[in-house]
Formats: sequence, C-alpha cells, structure tokens
Amino acid sequence: MAFRALLSVLGLLLFSSALQGQIVADNVFVVEVVGEGSGGKQSTFQQVEQQARQDAMRQAVEQAGVYLESNTQVDMAMLTKDEIQSWSQGLVKVLEVLDTKTDYDSKMKAFRCEM
Repeated sequence: MAFRALLSVLGLLLFSSALQGQIVADNVFVVEVVGEGSGGKQSTFQQVEQQARQDAMRQAVEQAGVYLESNTQVDMAMLTKDEIQSWSQGLVKVLEVLDTKTDYDSKMKAFRCEM
C-alpha cells in the first residue's frame, strides 16, 4: 500500500514599509530600486533598457508585498513534487530615473543595462 501525502502551505509575507521605503499616503510607498536587463546581438539598446525598467518596476511592487504558496508532494517517503509560487500586484508610477548605464559585455557577448 502506497503512502501518499500532500502538504500545502500558504503564506503571506508583507514587508515592513518602514524598512523598504517611505510612506507617502495610505497604501502608497516611495522606493528606490535597481533594475537589470540584458540581450544578445539581436537586442537593441532600447529593448535592453526596457527590460531593466520592467525589472525595476517588478522589484518595486515586490517590496510592497508578496504572496507565497508552497506545494510539496511525497509518495512512499520520496519527494515527488516541490513547488513554490509567488504573486505580487500593484500599480507603479516611475517618479524619476536616477541613472542608466548601458554597455556591451564582450565576455558574455551581450548588451547589459542597469537602471
């Protein structure tokens, strides 16, 4: 007879706004983040910079809060599934881009942008 267990753990992690950014109003935070993007020969500077901008906006939303779900499955004392998923949602308004560095990394043969 096979032993089968399914464990599901749901967690909500809310980061302290005092540690992550400045509170402007209810549910409004001002944070400073660094986004990164990269691309090979087929990518343009604009595409790599757009990736960096999207990465920065994703990080800003994650600083406000992340929902985590873990799913672990065991069959006959053997791990058959171990999955972690995360979700975050928010509205981001870019107030100011402080600095953008875009260059070509000859070792990786790819464009790289830090914003």
